[in-house]
Amino acid sequence: MSREALVHAIHAAPPAGVVAVAGGGSQLVTDLLTVPGASATVLEAIVPYAPNALGEFIGAVPEQAVSVTTACDMAMAAFERARHLAPTRNDCFGLAVTASLRTLAAKRGEHRAHVAMQTATTTWCKSLVFDKESRSRSDEERLAADIALVGLAQALGLDAELPLPLHGNEHIETRSQQATSDWQSVLTGLAPYVAMGPPLDAVRILMPGAFNPLHAAHRAMAAHAAKIVGADVVFELCIRNVDKPALNYLAIAERLAQFEPSESILLTRLPTFVEKARQFPRVTFVLGVDTLLRIADVKYYGSAEARDGALDELAQHGCRMLVFGRIIHDRFVGFEELEVPAALAAICTGVDEAEFRHDISSTALRGHRK
Repeated sequence: MSREALVHAIHAAPPAGVVAVAGGGSQLVTDLLTVPGASATVLEAIVPYAPNALGEFIGAVPEQAVSVTTACDMAMAAFERARHLAPTRNDCFGLAVTASLRTLAAKRGEHRAHVAMQTATTTWCKSLVFDKESRSRSDEERLAADIALVGLAQALGLDAELPLPLHGNEHIETRSQQATSDWQSVLTGLAPYVAMGPPLDAVRILMPGAFNPLHAAHRAMAAHAAKIVGADVVFELCIRNVDKPALNYLAIAERLAQFEPSESILLTRLPTFVEKARQFPRVTFVLGVDTLLRIADVKYYGSAEARDGALDELAQHGCRMLVFGRIIHDRFVGFEELEVPAALAAICTGVDEAEFRHDISSTALRGHRK
């Protein structure tokens, strides 16, 4: 099948979505838009090329611009944008390409491309490390775009193929995660949360976190909080967090797999503490001083009045906060050192450094994994 015929078949299929490309793969947009019928498929095309543009698009500056994680984050951001542009549709998709391709100066690292797609039911990513220096920039662009076209066609259920001129030592690696119906309901907003693990009679202690990765300090905090409050801790993994990209299904599966069957977890769509409090009044939140400082920061509310209203609502719901010290700028900082609004301080209990201190951080652990 020719490339043009493949694009015609894509345009004839019902789904529509947003396409995002960064650092390579822009030929994909041209392919889709130069074949008649593009308006049936493409709701919008976005090129967040500069680092700050990419950060704004996915919700945070990525640790690495060309990676499986960033491609999937881009696809999720594109999917959510598509749902915003076409709120009555249930067949939206987000398609993304991020690539590091040949440039004028020779690159030390690999030439590679990652193509990801997000729908209401699935996240997938296709990755290729190119045979370095064996193709021109335009040939690498062409191959990255063709991988995206073939992946999109397959995802749409089309019986269509396009020859991909891979060299003998090249192969496309595919990662895919199908969502459970519970995950889908949270992602699409049909449910504010779903519970996993042992059955829950009530949620008395809630420990929100990205858990990227889950580590010994998380579990030690949970055990210490359970001892203080006298109840079991429920971990919360939110698919939409302030200052972080929305979680895709590959990320959700990876994060949840870290927990033991005996541990209770909530997968939620409750990004703010006020939203959490509305669902779980009289709960005790377990958090670090860094998170507490964000709760107190006016920039997340738009005004001091809005922040103060949110803090008052937390108190009205009977919520408490158990606050653990953290390393900030190479120094351990405890709750007693913080300057936060009186309304927030009034619902907090600080855990003394002598009573509990673990300096492990997920950020540092991710750095060691690279």
